Amino acid sequence: MKELSIFVDESGDFGAYEKHAPYYIVTMVLHDQSVDINSEIKKLDEALLHLGYANGQHELNRILNTVLATELADYDVRKVMPNDYKLFQVADLICTLELLEQKIQDGEMSKSEQLLFHSKRDLKKDFIKGIHKKRF
Repeated sequence: MKELSIFVDESGDFGAYEKHAPYYIVTMVLHDQSVDINSEIKKLDEALLHLGYANGQHELNRILNTVLATELADYDVRKVMPNDYKLFQVADLICTLELLEQKIQDGEMSKSEQLLFHSKRDLKKDFIKGIHKKRF
């Protein structure tokens, strides 16, 4: 592997616990640039949902830059536009689904979230189950 891309997204509030935003989730999608994923990206284009929100990006960037500078001899950080990088959108989607899974476990899904995904069962079956297969 000569070049590794890491797409990072976060959801929630970084820092002290706040009742209105009790969760903070970070997602990283890793891609070995020597592996061609064009066919997978085309499939993703057809199915991708863009959901998400962010608060705490500055703190997360500082942590990641410190770790990367310590552990890697050469790395490059780029601020990207989500529309230009499908894997960034994947990170955003995974982050959102992980947040929703945590809300299901805690019984805190909002009415609008339940309406959007029809039911907790459908959300787990149609979205969360597939994402879990990609974890490592």
